[in-house]
Amino acid sequence: MATYQQWSQSYFTDLTSDQHEVNNQWFQSMRDRLTDSGILYVPILDKEFNKLGEEINNDIWKFNSQSNIIW
Repeated sequence: MATYQQWSQSYFTDLTSDQHEVNNQWFQSMRDRLTDSGILYVPILDKEFNKLGEEINNDIWKFNSQSNIIW
């Protein structure tokens, strides 16, 4: 699992340090908007993350209209 500060570096290998910094700031900003049970979907990675920044593998949330989902 990626740490919050190294999230971008863990998923994108061909970016500059400035691009990683912006990605990491974006990831933190999106996580801050989630409720405790919310899910952040990152389309370019086709991956989902919880509020703690942990990658989750769960397709059930797509059918739960009460989830706090940020696209």
